[in-house]
Amino acid sequence: MTLFGTNGVRGIANSEMTPDMALNLGKSLGTYMHRHGLGSRVAVGRDTRVSGNMLKSAVIAGLLSTGRKVVDIDILPTPALQYYVRDNANAGVMITASHNPREYNGLKIVAGDGTEFSRKGEAEVEQIYYAGEFHAAQWNETGNFSSDRTIPRTYMDGIISNVD
Repeated sequence: MTLFGTNGVRGIANSEMTPDMALNLGKSLGTYMHRHGLGSRVAVGRDTRVSGNMLKSAVIAGLLSTGRKVVDIDILPTPALQYYVRDNANAGVMITASHNPREYNGLKIVAGDGTEFSRKGEAEVEQIYYAGEFHAAQWNETGNFSSDRTIPRTYMDGIISNVD
């Protein structure tokens, strides 16, 4: 079964896209980053869907368990997360189902340069997910958590600075 579709992993919240799935996707991405030496800082954002906090909490727990340093940038549009990741993180996870009906939600992985994660990278994250071979950080290296609520303003300022 293929986990990643054309734009991340999506499904009906708490039925197809469960907290367990989000937890293990967080662990899978963290393991992928650990294996490839891609740094440890991951930005996590979400849209306004009701299930967003549930899935965000789960994916953050998975990332922290692999030693990633998570920055919660809260509710914002996907391009704002990408903008933030480009200059401030090694990867990003957006909790969103884009244009799908409100009962859906999903996870979209963003590469360290702010672009979409590669298909090859998604395939490896998926392989880690199905194999269940997650990196487990030592108790004293389980990552740290912070939040940054300045991103929407920073993103808007960045857009405005590029308009004639």
